[in-house]
Amino acid sequence: MIKTDRKAEKSYRKMPEFYRRRIFELGKVLAVKPVPVRDYDITKLSGMEDTYRVRIGDIRVSYVVFWQAQEIHIFEIKWRGKAYK
Repeated sequence: MIKTDRKAEKSYRKMPEFYRRRIFELGKVLAVKPVPVRDYDITKLSGMEDTYRVRIGDIRVSYVVFWQAQEIHIFEIKWRGKAYK
């Protein structure tokens, strides 16, 4: 199951259609495979447990995997320049 933070949903709605489609496809892939390293540029974020960042062009999607509950929580969708501040 994938859950999305309100801020991430708001950012998603503001994205251009091209990026929204790609993020939607990412959501479908994450539902099946929580860390699809072969399909996407994924990096584990340091300092946080089971937290990952996916690069989709100039967009960064950050999420946490809760393995026991089989949930993925997307907490941030930002443009590259704002994601690292």
